[in-house]
Amino acid sequence: MTNQRSRHRRPRASRSAFTLVEIMIALTVGGIALSSIYAVGAASTRHFREQQRISAAQTSLRSAMDRLKRDFQRAGFLSTPNVQAGGEGCSLPGPVLDNTTASAGTGRLAAISMYTDNQSPRPPSLDPDDLNKWATVDQVLLIGNYTTAGEYPGVSVNAGGTTITFPATTQSFQRDFADWSGPNAGQCNQTVFANAFAVGRMVRIHTQIDRVFFSTIQQATCAGTQATVVINDPVPPQCNPNLGWIAPVNVINVAAADAAGDQTSRTDTVNRVTILRRTEMSPIRKDTALTPPASPLAIDDRSILDYLVSFNVQFMITNPAVPSTINWAPATEAAVRQNPERIRGVIIDLVARTAEHEPEFDASRFQQGLAFKVLPTVGGARVRSLHAEILLTNIAYKGY
Repeated sequence: MTNQRSRHRRPRASRSAFTLVEIMIALTVGGIALSSIYAVGAASTRHFREQQRISAAQTSLRSAMDRLKRDFQRAGFLSTPNVQAGGEGCSLPGPVLDNTTASAGTGRLAAISMYTDNQSPRPPSLDPDDLNKWATVDQVLLIGNYTTAGEYPGVSVNAGGTTITFPATTQSFQRDFADWSGPNAGQCNQTVFANAFAVGRMVRIHTQIDRVFFSTIQQATCAGTQATVVINDPVPPQCNPNLGWIAPVNVINVAAADAAGDQTSRTDTVNRVTILRRTEMSPIRKDTALTPPASPLAIDDRSILDYLVSFNVQFMITNPAVPSTINWAPATEAAVRQNPERIRGVIIDLVARTAEHEPEFDASRFQQGLAFKVLPTVGGARVRSLHAEILLTNIAYKGY
């Protein structure tokens, strides 16, 4: 009886255990499941980080385009579409902003005073359709009042023609420069005034007969009921600016630049960071380089877009034969330089990439220099672009 029970117990004990094959199968299935979960998690993390980079690039691109829209739309504001246009200037000014075309003793001041269309790096053998696949990095010099909301009346000039005085009691002056926060309520805030009329910045004098004269600022002060601006170039007698208006004028340079300290060589096109740089410049004279204004308060030198791929500007200009019509084909660089007062609109194409390249990025897709083929395929940085068409109202309304 005992032996019979023992024989029945052994089969039950053997049925409750796992065989080696079963254990190996279970471990294999579990390993596959864990590997799958890890792979899905890692892919989700990579995708999340990639979307973060794309979102950051898109946000930076929109911000830069908004800045460019504001700058281009303000070009020519309280300045001039082109001081050399017929009847615009009462005398050619001293500052020269385009020393490639201006001769000695003359000046060239315009809302779009310099435009460089960097097409030369493009291979000439490419078909026209292929040219659109190549990046361009243009440069534009904009002139206008980017500092104040208006101009200030009541101008008078001393006998030497270099000291300009005007009342600090007018509504426009009080709105922009009066300090209403302390015991001297209503008095001029010298710091704010000196920042607007910064040393090295230009100033425009607008006469009562609707002519303009430009010079650079040597000194600017305000006290009590009077403001004084000393300029470098004397106002000629034929300008007759008395009881006219005065306003500061900014010169804004927008161009591509290499970010400082991010690469050891300009040929390092993989790790290199190109930025779109916006810099306020001082007006220049013949054979003198562009420099920031002398006053530290007035210098505005910053990147408005990092990881720049392409900055392409195309201007729409009136037809010289029929001034009331627009040439919808983009104007040439020579046409923009010669007749900036005929510009009516601008088309801006801006392209940026994400901050990081993928590890398998193929560096051979990039060419040497600032012009390189964009839209790299799988493995490259993500590229985003914006397109804007802008009416240049401060030039167009003049109707040259």
